[in-house]
Amino acid sequence: MTRRKGYTMERKKKAPRHLGPQLKAVIRRQPTVFAVYTVLRLIVLATLVSSIIRGEYESAFICLLVLGLFVLPFFI
Repeated sequence: MTRRKGYTMERKKKAPRHLGPQLKAVIRRQPTVFAVYTVLRLIVLATLVSSIIRGEYESAFICLLVLGLFVLPFFI
């Protein structure tokens, strides 16, 4: 394998395993943002449960995708 000139292979930073202290710091700095995220997650969870009970599995799948998108910023 040849290396191109000026090309270096860098490792991406992995998310730390202990997110607790960092999460608490974010909550202290921006309590309003954390409250909005929490309320939105609770609304999506309630919609998810309601969709599953009514048998609307397409809506339940969309709710799971939305919850995944809500978690995504914590890993970036």
